[in-house]
Amino acid sequence: MIEIMNKSKFIDLVRSTRIEFDSLLEKFTPAQMTRAGAAGDWLIKDILAHITWHEREMIGMLEAQALRGSELWNRPLDQRNAIIHAGNKDRPLEEVRAKARQVFLSLVEKLEALSEEALNDAGHFAEMPADWQPWSVIASNTYEHYQEHLVQLQNWGVKLSSAMQYECEGNQHDLSQIYQLPLPRCPRQKGPRFRWRDGHQPANAKTDRRALRRLGAEPQPA
Repeated sequence: MIEIMNKSKFIDLVRSTRIEFDSLLEKFTPAQMTRAGAAGDWLIKDILAHITWHEREMIGMLEAQALRGSELWNRPLDQRNAIIHAGNKDRPLEEVRAKARQVFLSLVEKLEALSEEALNDAGHFAEMPADWQPWSVIASNTYEHYQEHLVQLQNWGVKLSSAMQYECEGNQHDLSQIYQLPLPRCPRQKGPRFRWRDGHQPANAKTDRRALRRLGAEPQPA
């Protein structure tokens, strides 16, 4: 069944999901964003560059009004992702973040210039199969893609927070080996032993399990 997409609703979905994704990114320190483990051996930085690559492909499709793009689309998914990763892994974090902001703004501009008819009708895009819907192609490379990696970031944040809390509770296990993370040592003192980046400090860091759902824990004196 063909679903007609409202243009305003579509752009709102792109924007709101990206805001959610970017808000979560802000919970991580630069050191956490350049630490392997967010998705396999990928860094958060790698995930962001990966997303930006797909957005640029959508910009190219919108500009050409044709289903054309990188030859990497002809490669198997895992191989394509590996090539994208290899091409971006050595770029500095701030460069990746700046490019991500620039590309996203450009993408939204292209979407705003697109007619609602073109958003729903493959006939407006050369070489696009007639039974395809342009909005669905764009969605799979924007807000649906953000949601996929949002889950990875949430899981990575919980893993970091869990490791930090475990370490700060004075456990003797070497979590740097379990998680392959260089975890800082917490000061040995009574009471809560770490503070969150946003200033929140659980009343009892040892028993407040909700703390595990917050991101960006950093050891600080209470």
